[in-house]
Amino acid sequence: MKKFFSLFAAVLFAGSMMAAETVVYTLTPASGSNSSYACNCDITIEGVTWNLTGNSTMQPWRIGGKSLTAVDRALYSKTAIEDNITKIEIEHGAASSITVNSLTVIVASDANFADVISTLEPTFTAKAIATVERPDGADWSNAYYKFVYNVTVSGSSNKFLEFKNAKFYAEEGEAPAVEKPTIAGDAKFLTEVEVSISAEDGASIYYTIDGTEPTAASTPYAAPFTLTESATVKAIAKVGDNVSAVASKAFVKIPVVTCAEANALAKDAEACLNEVTVVYVNGANIYVKDESGSTLVYAFNFGLVAGDVVSGIIGVASPYNGLPELKPSVTLADLTVNHGEAPAPEVFAAAPVAADVNKYIIMKGVEVATGEFTTASATNLNLTIGEETVVLRNAFKLAASFDATKKYDVVGAVAIYNSNVQVYFINATESTATAIDNTAVDAKAVKIVRDGQILIVKGNKTFNLQGQIVR
Repeated sequence: MKKFFSLFAAVLFAGSMMAAETVVYTLTPASGSNSSYACNCDITIEGVTWNLTGNSTMQPWRIGGKSLTAVDRALYSKTAIEDNITKIEIEHGAASSITVNSLTVIVASDANFADVISTLEPTFTAKAIATVERPDGADWSNAYYKFVYNVTVSGSSNKFLEFKNAKFYAEEGEAPAVEKPTIAGDAKFLTEVEVSISAEDGASIYYTIDGTEPTAASTPYAAPFTLTESATVKAIAKVGDNVSAVASKAFVKIPVVTCAEANALAKDAEACLNEVTVVYVNGANIYVKDESGSTLVYAFNFGLVAGDVVSGIIGVASPYNGLPELKPSVTLADLTVNHGEAPAPEVFAAAPVAADVNKYIIMKGVEVATGEFTTASATNLNLTIGEETVVLRNAFKLAASFDATKKYDVVGAVAIYNSNVQVYFINATESTATAIDNTAVDAKAVKIVRDGQILIVKGNKTFNLQGQIVR
């Protein structure tokens, strides 16, 4: 009996020594500005800014989309939560005809999620709570949080899961003997960044820039320093024999790329476009070019127009069904913009290929199958250029009528859909050129065959048999 009582008392004593947990922050959905499942927006809730890819106009928030196969949809914080979080409870509502392949919770020390502290994979269940707990030895104070839902949706209508809330718990207890130092400086930079570290009065600071854990034997901090390459800065503060927890911040150098290089970026790779010229804008679709080629910047409310020469477009590669796109993480205010003359579309006498992706083009004297484009839907018609047929897609939902017995000058943007080259329709006018008599080429002209097409060269100009100048 005494043995049983002693064991019972020991359990009670151990339980009394455990720090109680309390909710220190609750992420409860509030109305945002985005109703598209494929787009994102920022929403600030109780002092913490979150970015959601999904429908934030609904409560609970809806995460999903249509025709998806193992696609990631993310909800992440852009503001650190100061408390050393011990547990997160994520409550979900209904999951409407959508398969959630996985839920991943990522905890990082920086807003770029480059310096990951923990990666956890709780089980997702509709109308239930998914829970993650801080691993032993991990420090989740001043951390950033990302919830990644990998989802699959069959069919062409939007399906979704409901995000109801997330509760963040921390232990009640005394403050640490020495507070973690604060590392300051722009987390993303193009050429160089100045880094400063501060701590409480009377503390000595020691730091590393190679990702290793700092100790009192590490480099003493004396003054701000400059980084010219990506690095993770880690620091501790020391007062007497007391040492703080490790502060960490990742600094990422953003590569400056050409338009051609932007088209080749891997998904989620970050880069910057400089000195690119805007050639065409339709809503969020901003087509730009430089000497290397053309690319598509997908950004809402940028306010750019054709002819603008722009630098500082920092974003991540977000290909859409194979079509290269760069989604900016900056705003118009962050850009350098010089206004110029709107460029003319590039003349194409042959069908575009994948290497021409995102080019702003005009195809002259081409045939389009009889049909109509309307503002109601994105439909396709076949276009014949030379001896090849290309899909002309009304992606921007613009009105036009075509007669297969006539020829047209068609302006569009070269696109790719699941490895197939298309042309997104922009506008068309009926061709009015007078045909050249191929049987009576004058002495000052030469007839040639190029890419299977008969052309007439006269002086420094080349014409097709419809009398149109070709490149």
